[in-house]
Amino acid sequence: MPVFYGVRPNDVQRQTGDFGKGFEKTCRGKTMKDKGRWIQALNKVCSLKGLSSVPGLDDESELFEKIGREVTGILQRIEYLIAREDTLNPTTSTNKSRCSIDLVFLVVIINLLLEITSAVADQLSSSTRKPYFARISLVMSILSLILTIIDFTDKNPSP
Repeated sequence: MPVFYGVRPNDVQRQTGDFGKGFEKTCRGKTMKDKGRWIQALNKVCSLKGLSSVPGLDDESELFEKIGREVTGILQRIEYLIAREDTLNPTTSTNKSRCSIDLVFLVVIINLLLEITSAVADQLSSSTRKPYFARISLVMSILSLILTIIDFTDKNPSP
C-alpha cells in the first residue's frame, strides 16, 4: 500500500514537480539502466491503490486514520485466514496457543507502524534536507529488521 506523503502521485509517476527535481538530483552519476529501472518501479508503485496527502491541502490526521483503517483491514483478513486454517486443520490449531497468535499480530502491527514512520521520515529527510529525519528513518528500519528477525525466529524454532 503506497503512501504518497507531501507529493502528488502524478508527480511521482511522471517525475515532475518537486519530486522530479529530487529524482533528477538522485539520478546524477547513475546509468540510464538504473534510472530506467527506478522509473519502472515508480510506475508500478503508482499503479497500486494507495493513499496520498499534500501538506497544507489535506488533513494529516485523516491520512493517519485512513492508514490505520487499511492496516486494520489487512490484519482482519490475515486473522480470518489463520482462523480458517485452524478449522481446516484442527491438529495444528490445538498446538497453537492464543498467546502466540496475539504476539504475532503485535509484532506485525508494530512492524507496520515502524515501516510507515520510517517511510515518512525518509520522505521528510529527502525533501527538506534535514539529517535528523534520515537518522530517525534508519533507526526505525533497524527496529523493523529486529522485529522481523524475532518474528521469523518465533515461527521457525530450532530443533
